[in-house]
Amino acid sequence: MDEYIKRTGEVAMKQAKKNNTYIVYEKGGKLVKEYPSGKIVLLKRGRIKPIALFRRTILVT
Repeated sequence: MDEYIKRTGEVAMKQAKKNNTYIVYEKGGKLVKEYPSGKIVLLKRGRIKPIALFRRTILVT
């Protein structure tokens, strides 16, 4: 299962680079936004809204 999760993250980053957009993920207990350039920005509280979709949480910025 851990390998599947890792691959999913890798695919998400490749797609983000291909589409010139960013991904949002948790790093060190904080939410961060990573751009295709490699720039990582810490998200401040209240700047994202979680929504439930198909019993999974999707983060919407």
